[in-house]
Amino acid sequence: ITDGFGLANASLDAWPVLLGDMLGSSYRVENFGQTGKTLQKGGRESYWDTDKFRRAKEFEPDIVIIKLGTNDAKEANWTDPEKFRADLNAMIDEFAALKSKPKIYLSTCAWVKRDAITITEDRVLNGVIPIILDTAKKRGLKVLDFHKLLKDKPELYCDDIHPNEAGALAMAQFVYKNLTGKRNAPKVNKFRGRVSDFFGFKRVEGPSLFRNLALFIPQRPNGQWICAFRNFRGGESEDLYKLLLKSGAYVVNYDLEGGLGSPRYLDMGDKFFKYYSKLLEPRSKPILLGEGLASLFALNYAAKNPDKVAGIVLVEPLDIYDWAQLSQDNARRFKQEWRDSNGAEIPLESVRDLRQRNFEALELAKLPLLIVRAGEEFNIYKKAKNVLILNSFEPAGIADFCRRASMRK
Repeated sequence: ITDGFGLANASLDAWPVLLGDMLGSSYRVENFGQTGKTLQKGGRESYWDTDKFRRAKEFEPDIVIIKLGTNDAKEANWTDPEKFRADLNAMIDEFAALKSKPKIYLSTCAWVKRDAITITEDRVLNGVIPIILDTAKKRGLKVLDFHKLLKDKPELYCDDIHPNEAGALAMAQFVYKNLTGKRNAPKVNKFRGRVSDFFGFKRVEGPSLFRNLALFIPQRPNGQWICAFRNFRGGESEDLYKLLLKSGAYVVNYDLEGGLGSPRYLDMGDKFFKYYSKLLEPRSKPILLGEGLASLFALNYAAKNPDKVAGIVLVEPLDIYDWAQLSQDNARRFKQEWRDSNGAEIPLESVRDLRQRNFEALELAKLPLLIVRAGEEFNIYKKAKNVLILNSFEPAGIADFCRRASMRK
């Protein structure tokens, strides 16, 4: 739970991470939680044997929050309640002996929405929690009652045991209030990470579920968002990004270029869109931006899911069949990446007319398509009503395309 199991992006949304954001720069909050571990010593899943426990002590904290016990409530682990009591006291002693002399908080287990993986609400409520409360009373320690906080709130859970993003936020707010004594917790910045300047716009990078991700934030968001599928490399792409940001659109980089638009990578796109549509709260569906090899993913995804996309921008697009035949290395990469969901190879011949099939699907769906600096082989699509072809990043043409894309709800 503390480690963020079940969260789409635990490195940003686990409750200790959110707590650190709320407390600000005067605190340094580290998350030493580890999924599936027990407080009790012995066994294969004991927290005592983890690198996280060693690092937690080396951190020499000023404040320690011990939140363990849910996995101890598994049927196979809950064989001797007094052993749990002894090991809880031993862990308190370990932290109390540190040179930093930290203030120690105990916390109750989260509410069990429904019995699962042999963890039961009865065992948590009537077995584990009473020992935690009794130990805290005898040792004069404060208790963070997460069980009471989350009880009978299924909307805060992603499964039967683990809180979701809303649950993690509630836990962080609860801890913040207890640590500071303040009645209200500050709002969490939903764009968290390393911030840098991009021609007057904000560029945010940080820990992410998604590879090489960067988020570019417009000064006046208009509800549109652009998803680019390769690592940002600057150069001429800067001109396009500046035009899009000036129009009010978010631009999110997610590096899927190496997948060459293969079917197994399309599912990764679904997870990405779900997460960022919740984060950005856009008014429209995403516009897909594919430059070079990344055009393969953008085109293939949109053709398969036209109802999930507002439009597509292809810059110097490629044809996967032609590209795979340019060199032995390209052929090897195609063979390596183009596999179905079961891992079976997809023959090159099966994608000979894939580009044509994709364009027909997009025309049928009336999906706006902007092509910039394409080869002559793309000129055959000039007459299609949904296609606009430009030789450069023309502001008027890009603005017109974004306007048409914004009309797709």
